[in-house]
Amino acid sequence: MNAMNPYQSLAHKALAAAKTTAALALITWPSAGSASEIADALVKLTADTVVAREIMLKEIGIREPLILNAADARREIFLPVPVDIPISDARLQFDARYLRSDGDRTTLVLSLDGSPVSSRAFTQPEGNAGLSIDVDGSPRNGGFVRLGAVWSSIASERACGSERMNGNILEIAPTTRLLYRYNGASIRDLATAWTALPLSVTIAVSGQTISRDVYDAAWRLGVALERAGKRAIVKALPSVGDEVDLATIVVPDALRTIPAFGNLVGTGRRKITDPAEIGALLALGAAPVQAQVAVIDEEFRRKISAALAALDRQIDAAAPDANAALAKWRSEAMNLADEPLESGAVQLLRLAGQPLIAVAPDAGATAAGLFDDHWRRIAVSKAVVIRSANDASGKASAVSLTRLGGAATSFDVLERGDWSAAFDLGALASDGRVPTRIELDVSAAPGASTTPPVASVFLNDSLLGARRLDADGQPERIALGIPSYVLKPANVLRVSFQRQTAGEPCRETPQAYPVAVLPTSRLLLEKAPAANDFAGVMPRLAGAAALIVPDTWLANAPATLATAIRLADATGLSPVRASFMASSDSRAVKPAMPFLALNVPIDGVPARTSVEGDRLIIAGRDSTHLLDVAGLDGLGALSVVSAGDHAGLLYKTIGDRLPTLEMPFVLTGGDVAVLGPRGVLAQIDTRDPFGNRPAGIDRRSWLQKLWGNVAWSGSAAAASLFVLIVLRARHVRRRRARGDHG
Repeated sequence: MNAMNPYQSLAHKALAAAKTTAALALITWPSAGSASEIADALVKLTADTVVAREIMLKEIGIREPLILNAADARREIFLPVPVDIPISDARLQFDARYLRSDGDRTTLVLSLDGSPVSSRAFTQPEGNAGLSIDVDGSPRNGGFVRLGAVWSSIASERACGSERMNGNILEIAPTTRLLYRYNGASIRDLATAWTALPLSVTIAVSGQTISRDVYDAAWRLGVALERAGKRAIVKALPSVGDEVDLATIVVPDALRTIPAFGNLVGTGRRKITDPAEIGALLALGAAPVQAQVAVIDEEFRRKISAALAALDRQIDAAAPDANAALAKWRSEAMNLADEPLESGAVQLLRLAGQPLIAVAPDAGATAAGLFDDHWRRIAVSKAVVIRSANDASGKASAVSLTRLGGAATSFDVLERGDWSAAFDLGALASDGRVPTRIELDVSAAPGASTTPPVASVFLNDSLLGARRLDADGQPERIALGIPSYVLKPANVLRVSFQRQTAGEPCRETPQAYPVAVLPTSRLLLEKAPAANDFAGVMPRLAGAAALIVPDTWLANAPATLATAIRLADATGLSPVRASFMASSDSRAVKPAMPFLALNVPIDGVPARTSVEGDRLIIAGRDSTHLLDVAGLDGLGALSVVSAGDHAGLLYKTIGDRLPTLEMPFVLTGGDVAVLGPRGVLAQIDTRDPFGNRPAGIDRRSWLQKLWGNVAWSGSAAAASLFVLIVLRARHVRRRRARGDHG
């Protein structure tokens, strides 16, 4: 074998290196044809603006089956859709079952928006009543698809036979759902974008650690969403080092030759190693970057711009011909990175091709006010700058029910009909006053039966009172007191009218007769009761109050914001009027107004609850403990406290983990509550653990209590004086009688 000189050896090595480089190039760089495919794939991503939605009954608060078992039982359900936006591929999946032990004629009629779409008779003892129904895609200016169900059971062919039955039952399952799609590009203003939000809304922030202003805006937006019946979820933009679930990501074949996209193909979880991969997630509209609301600060825009720039470089190197398609995608599907938001601005932008309500960090309070029912409909533009957005409640001593959304209208009632109005306590208690009395003006037409109709008034399903109506077509007033313990941050007032049908159905067919709730109906407001329990503190939080959190919560924003939002919503804290404070040290805080303090020590507060790691102690009235238990984790303790002249609520985490407050919860009576994933696990009044104090006693002021004592003392003195006068009169008569006999 001939020896190879050094120059030949170097030549062979160079040739081998060139072959290797060429082979790698063939693997890495696509051909001209694949470059065209990349451009086409980007064009398809730009054009894909379809948004899919699924609305289940359990997501709108109907978590238990609906039971219809009367002779003529009716139920209407309102399923939200975007206002004035056409929908497509809409389908109602009606899940139900029936029992039919009483037999005879049993029918189910379903209607959509008042138009019958299905009518079926059932003959078996039991069975499946489920059905899939196509839904008309026409725009709905009310923002709802109205599902009606009429379950009729008639036990006799004769009109005079008894129609009262209990054995024929229809059960509508909470899994009943509406599925539809709509074009996200048709959302052209903020008001419509708000109505198009899903039931679970994602609020995007720049990262796990955020600034004070971003945190402040995020909790306010979250509470506003919760009060609107949504579920707020806070999500941080992905960063290098975060993990993503590849199973939920679909990558087009043409884009897989680009490293950022190719790295997202597979199953399981993968750690992000390059900003370009974040850009690829944005291009695909993948789940880790999907959001409907975002607080846009400079850090948010910087991360988006860096991710898109890194992706640009990879696409430019792989397919220069795709630059135009990429630029078009950025301008139409990712315009939030173009320029910063103005101070106080709320703007409709695009994130990954979908509509996004973008809020400036200093616009949280005003945005929450704008999206309240009172002002939301005026946001008919893509961008607004809000200087102020408050309700006009002021210091009114009375509020009309029509102001609260209750329509003053007439409706026909055969046997039973309901009228309702919903209102937030914060809309009424801005100056520390709460509803204490209702003056309900109603009228009812006379019916065929001589039995007068009955009007029953409920607040949050608690019966306030009832009255038999004269039913002469003239206005009648029902005046009732409102106990403080029935009030909640979100309230529903319901008036139920019941009529007795005619007693001789053989001679006449029962007919419905009109009733009305008149526009003069109103709520009367008075100063909130003493702040000794949750019912007394929550009205004060609806006005000028403070949310106080430790500054360490800003370094774990998504998790701590979830807790802050749930607690602020449940306690009635106003997202518009409240102030925000992030305590920067471990020293006790001295609030200057009513407050909700989360894991922050408060100066001069006697502790009703004490938390030491995983140990919870609840103090009683004396030196004993009502509860002393260790080994707890993932729970929270909320208690009523007073710091100087200001009442508030103090929250403490029990254990190492924040509680996952999955379900909305309501605080009723008591001054201490233990919270967990299912809401309130335990609630107690440490001043009166056995509930011996009469309801409503705390509503009286000290002057009223003093006057009550004086009045009682005066009555007792008057009674004593009367007894003395009677005894004196008897004594005088006896003396006179003895004198006459003498």
